[in-house]
Formats: sequence, structure tokens, C-alpha cells
Amino acid sequence: MKTWACAKTPLWPVRYKPIPGELLSSWIVRLAHGHGMSVMPFCNLALRPAARVLTVDIDRHGPESLLTSLAFHTGTHLEVVRQATLRAYERILYPQFHMGGSLRWVISINLPRNSRFGPGLQFCPYCLKSDPIPYFRLCWRVALQTFCERHQCLLLDRCPSCGACLFIQRVDANWCHAEIDGICHCHNCDYDLRLAEAPV
Repeated sequence: MKTWACAKTPLWPVRYKPIPGELLSSWIVRLAHGHGMSVMPFCNLALRPAARVLTVDIDRHGPESLLTSLAFHTGTHLEVVRQATLRAYERILYPQFHMGGSLRWVISINLPRNSRFGPGLQFCPYCLKSDPIPYFRLCWRVALQTFCERHQCLLLDRCPSCGACLFIQRVDANWCHAEIDGICHCHNCDYDLRLAEAPV
């Protein structure tokens, strides 16, 4: 198996911090791209044994070992990493965080084989376009949050070009974009999500 020399070093060469309000999955994609890797090889080489992150909703099911590893290798306080997960809404949207079943007011994202079934990750194309560093927000996982207050538009949850649900773990399945652009493209058809028009 291939190895990544930096995987066991205390601090990785690229140590992006989570942007306040950023989803854990978005941060992992940015870290992978910052190291010049797509998400799957990065997770397999740098985050194993927590590399199952591509098959589960890591914003909800991210194991403590993954959060600890990310905190350690990026020099980020562990509580800051935890706040990038859906645990941040405990006692706000639901009484107690739990891994199984549904969480009240949180959009469940399953990773189906067919990318057109189930809800996808919501996003505002105008936020992605105006961000100096594009990222996906934690609040976009909240079922009550269907509207972008900043841009006065509805949030989208699928690619307007091909209809595929948005799953950030797959965003670079056919990665051929610069580090800052990769997170903004549909994994299925490569459409630039920043070009989408959201209804007002």
C-alpha cells in the first residue's frame, strides 16, 4: 500500500483551520486539495483507520478518533473541530446528540449509489461564488434553513445541470480543478455550482 510521508508527522505541511461555521466534510475536502490530493487518497493515507469517512455522513458520524487526528495534525483545538460537526446543534435543535436514527431538524444525508435519490447537501451558489475561499456551511444541514439571508434566495440541494444530489465527499471524484475550485463542482457532471441560479 502507498504511504504518505506526512501522515505520521505531528503537523501536516498544510494546516488549514476550519472556517467558522464550516462543515467538517468541507474542511476535509479543503485539506485534501491543499495537499494536492483528492479526498479518497488523502483520507486513506492521512486519516486511516478513520478512512471510512467517504462512506458515511461524517458531519454526523465522524468518529472521535477522526476528530482527534484532524486536531492533532492541523494544530487545531479539538473543540473547534467538534464544532464543525452536527454535534454543535446539541441542546439547540435536539436534546441530545446520538448516532442512530434521525436528529430533529437535521437533514439526513445518505450516500446512495444512485446520486439522484434522497436529500443532498444544501448550498447557496452565490455564497460559494462570493467566498474568497469557498466552503460549505454547517447551517446548510439544518432543515429549517432553506433560505440564504445574505443573498435572499432559496438554497439548492442538487446540481441544476444533471439533477444529482450534492455529496461533498464525492465532490472530486473526477478531480481536475485547482485547489480553490474543486469544492465547487458537481461530482457527477463537473458543473460549476457557483454558476447556478437559485430561486428568490
